[in-house]
Amino acid sequence: MHSQITQNNNIKKLLVITASLLLAASSWAQGTFQFTNFATGTEPVNAPIKDATLQNTPNANGPTYSAVFYVAAAGVTDPSQFTLVATSTTPLQSGGGAGYFLGGQQVVPGFSAGTTINVLVRAFDTTKGGTFATSSVRGESNIVPVTLVAGTDLPHNLVGLQGFSVNVVPEPSTIALGVIGAAALLLRRRRA
Repeated sequence: MHSQITQNNNIKKLLVITASLLLAASSWAQGTFQFTNFATGTEPVNAPIKDATLQNTPNANGPTYSAVFYVAAAGVTDPSQFTLVATSTTPLQSGGGAGYFLGGQQVVPGFSAGTTINVLVRAFDTTKGGTFATSSVRGESNIVPVTLVAGTDLPHNLVGLQGFSVNVVPEPSTIALGVIGAAALLLRRRRA
């Protein structure tokens, strides 16, 4: 009886070890890239995020602004088809680093190393809404293709990322009011 219990425990240990190794291998196989809008060296990037709601459009300053990234398969160009990577929320830097985010090496779930994907960076003012979708001050970058790497390989930067601005996004009711006003002006001109 004792040997059967020992054998069952050994089987359990083997199953736990196997499951752990499979989990580690699957996370190791996922691709990564460097989530930053400033880098020097062989893959330079200099793409500050500016705040167009302020006079002279300065760089967005400080952690009240956040950057997130969305991904899609290579070839996808419709921003509505991109998927938010939930772990990507990164605050912008303050002072001399204003307008820049340093998100570090990011894992992209669902895409393996060696795969080229498209990345879309979106930034928003967190004091105007807690997410990109809810913030009334937001903006997005151009689409950047990047090839993912694995494990301890040096991750690729977002080469080709262009600077962009966050700006006030009009509410739908404001847009509707503007359309009604423009229509009223046209009707008034037509009658005169």
